[in-house]
Amino acid sequence: KTFHGRHASELTREEKKQAARMINLIEEKINRGHTRENPVLRGRSVFNGKIQQGMYTKEETASSTCSHDAFFLTSLVDISQKRDVAITDIK
Repeated sequence: KTFHGRHASELTREEKKQAARMINLIEEKINRGHTRENPVLRGRSVFNGKIQQGMYTKEETASSTCSHDAFFLTSLVDISQKRDVAITDIK
């Protein structure tokens, strides 16, 4: 099952009460060679899932994982077909 975003104006009052809260945090880093004149901004989003606890089963919300072998084989196909591939690190 795929979840899609909906505009707040499309939601009923009850749906708005059950909606999850997302907090966006932005912080200024001035360590590791960065100064107040040359800072680095770091941002992250925090999801408060407590509101939706019990609404969905574990099977509905669990993300499938990929084995190393499957990832490696998929990468080989991408290379052989000269596909553009982007990789990101999410912690």
